[in-house]
Amino acid sequence: MHYSPLRLWRALLPVLILLAGSLALLAYWPDRLPAAHGETATASSGEPWSEGGVLRVGSPEPLRQASVLSPYGPGFEFELVSVFCAAAAAKPVWVAVADKDTGLAMLERREIDLLVGFWGDTQRSGESGGRTGVTKGKAYAHFNPVRISGATVPRPDGESTDDGKDPRAQKPRSVIEALAWTFSSILSAFGDTPGQDKEGQPFPVFSFVTDGRGDGKDIVLLDPASYALWLPFMGDVNSRKVGQTTPYRWFWRNDDSVLAERLEQFWKDPARDAEVAELTERYFGFLPNTLRQRDILELAEALATRLSKYETFITNAAKETGVPPLLLVAAIYQESRFDPDAVSETKVRGIMQLTAATAEMLGVDRTDPEQCIMGGARYLRDLWERVGEKAANDWDRWFMALAAYNQGMSNLNRTIRLAREMGKKGNNWADLKQAFPLLTNCRGVEAKSFVERIRYYNFILHGLVALAPAETQDFAPLLGLAVADADF
Repeated sequence: MHYSPLRLWRALLPVLILLAGSLALLAYWPDRLPAAHGETATASSGEPWSEGGVLRVGSPEPLRQASVLSPYGPGFEFELVSVFCAAAAAKPVWVAVADKDTGLAMLERREIDLLVGFWGDTQRSGESGGRTGVTKGKAYAHFNPVRISGATVPRPDGESTDDGKDPRAQKPRSVIEALAWTFSSILSAFGDTPGQDKEGQPFPVFSFVTDGRGDGKDIVLLDPASYALWLPFMGDVNSRKVGQTTPYRWFWRNDDSVLAERLEQFWKDPARDAEVAELTERYFGFLPNTLRQRDILELAEALATRLSKYETFITNAAKETGVPPLLLVAAIYQESRFDPDAVSETKVRGIMQLTAATAEMLGVDRTDPEQCIMGGARYLRDLWERVGEKAANDWDRWFMALAAYNQGMSNLNRTIRLAREMGKKGNNWADLKQAFPLLTNCRGVEAKSFVERIRYYNFILHGLVALAPAETQDFAPLLGLAVADADF
């Protein structure tokens, strides 16, 4: 069988990156699979919900896993649920749900109060009638699902293989086993892979199973956002969009008038649309419209072959300036691909692409990678300080500082004023990314692209930290610093 170099890179991407000592970001990462934010519990039947009590929230395991990928918060659904719970003085407790049918049945049995992370209606799969004990909430998003095939996937709990063994009975000892198993059809050509379980284990995202035997021929449906979030960490799978538009919504039990009334009011609130839009931008707004496989492969190669040369410099700069280390790595990669001799068309130079004037102001030699990294980090931190209270939150502040790093503080201030003239708040990146391209005498389109790419690379790097196994804990300290700074 012939494997193209591109296909082999794609298949070996997770193993390459996770095993590369040059990535080195896991000194203190716990020896376990990523856990969801907040308390978790097993399902149990309960009394009607009471104001200020516990709210049992069912969610699919991939949603719980995906929540640890993002550096920008605990996750879209987690934040929405938190907003509701804050208003209702409720305490959320998360319950893992295998699939939507199971979740709807758990609502009817009063084992959970709310079901999130699923789409569609209340009817059972293959049936036309809805469930009488369940209320469907307002559709807050519509999308065309992505159909994935060609990967080995697990079946729902309780369904067995032909040999009678439940493929989910064993849990992966580390995520690298799960990753390696996803690519087993290609990796098997190379013999044994370090850390790979001979029998294979499921990758968490593939719990969305619509049919299948776990034999490499299963069909999986994901919403486009989840698919795009997981794609950098997936293997070589076939995918296409499904033509039918599907609504995303919450479901809740309708035997509890107090809870039902609260949830109805929550979704009728006019502020909800703006809130959903803000969360959508924060968690998904940086995702490229078309993910080019080449971009991921180039990032993988750079991390595996070049990052180690500058790891100590990056660690020292992050510690001294307080710039998030993975954000600094992402910025360096965007600026120069870790090339200390890089020179742009506008004559900015060095691994962090400093202008001659900026380098002179900072007192650094921009051709020296150690000085350039430290100087660039100091400059970015200075811009962050100058943005100050102009930003709505810490991440918006960093994105605005990055835009200023690219186009200057004066152009950032002009963009803020323009956004406000457009009727926007101008204190968040979502507003500024719309205004920047409209700015005259400024490369506003470049600024938008610059920040969005760094947001995306930062997301990928953070995801690799979250998914990396304990075996990498002996690597160098950069990721350990990132984990220590992160709010997990």
